[in-house]
Amino acid sequence: MGLDPLELRIKNLITRFDRVIDGVEFYETPGGGLYPKQDYLRVVNAIREEYERWKGQKDVGVGLAVFVEPSVTNLAYVDLALNNRRNPHSASADYVTLSFNPDGTLSVFVNGTNEGLGHETTIVDIVCKELGLKPNEVSVTNQVDTDQPWNLASGSYSSKFAPVIISALILAIEDMKKKLTTLAKKYLEAEEVAFQNGQFVDVKNPKKSVDIRRLVSAYHWNPSAFNVDFPLVSTGYFYSPLLKPVEGDRINSALGYGINAHLAVVKIVDGQVKAVKYVVAHDIGKILEKDILEGIMTGSIVHGINMALYEEMKYDERGNPLVTTFDSYESLTLGDLVDIEIQYIHFETPSPYIPSGAYGGGEGPIMGVPAAIANAVSRLLKRRVSEIPIRVT
Repeated sequence: MGLDPLELRIKNLITRFDRVIDGVEFYETPGGGLYPKQDYLRVVNAIREEYERWKGQKDVGVGLAVFVEPSVTNLAYVDLALNNRRNPHSASADYVTLSFNPDGTLSVFVNGTNEGLGHETTIVDIVCKELGLKPNEVSVTNQVDTDQPWNLASGSYSSKFAPVIISALILAIEDMKKKLTTLAKKYLEAEEVAFQNGQFVDVKNPKKSVDIRRLVSAYHWNPSAFNVDFPLVSTGYFYSPLLKPVEGDRINSALGYGINAHLAVVKIVDGQVKAVKYVVAHDIGKILEKDILEGIMTGSIVHGINMALYEEMKYDERGNPLVTTFDSYESLTLGDLVDIEIQYIHFETPSPYIPSGAYGGGEGPIMGVPAAIANAVSRLLKRRVSEIPIRVT
């Protein structure tokens, strides 16, 4: 069609968000998906400078991929395959429980699992920031025992940690703060207290104060002095009404969607395609832990490059596997990786309908990398690439 690849994508960006639900603007797809309002053009234009820099250079190929990254799968989509929907479902919620111990330390129970993505670190950082505790005063326990009760929503998948688990944590913290405020008023014999830097202060007499650990210990030691009817336990539960059961053949299959724009630069070295540079621009709502996010995204980019250029299962004419070792399976080595320049461009538009403000961000790269690499190779070799892994010989 004679259109520049970047301009083609810009022409197809969502610009109209005319479905309003509880004051929040969405773009609604024909199938029922709800994409929250974001500045898609800003994200895509963020890779323009790199694109213009590379697209005219000889001996390299530059490829693009622009897409939305879904977070928190609405598992009701499985009902689309059923003719009889007598028991529709929409499992997607989860909970977090906080419990203060007699020594003033805090235990956090998370109904989820962690595959090495820094969940505990993120939770502890948020708790310490909100309650003024020290990291060694907070312990986190994950639900990892399959003998325990579970439902379709249980587990860690579909980028649900930041939107659902952290939202439940925030709601639990808010409830705990209310309980602590009630105790602080009684302890300080104050009509009004303010919470700052881990301490409650008498608003009318700022010289009177008590920190959380002393307050909690006093409550456990002598509950009769407080005369309240609640334990220092709070459970936060987050569920979004946007995730409903199937309606006819329509469903909002995810809680939110972050916009991603990827750029890949490749060249041919000794007859093999090599990635030279990879750029990710995205807006995934509020970023909770930037260092952890970028670490996860780097791993995801490596996975995507492996899918595009290396990993392949081969079989002989009898169906016997020819790839039986990791060496023959092939993948990037550390030596390959250090030669790839990776750049992240972050934008933040906190979600107005998710307490944490965050969508998922760790799965985005692996969605875009194979397409961006394939487009880069196609541009370099001036031929269509229709399957992966890509072989140039």
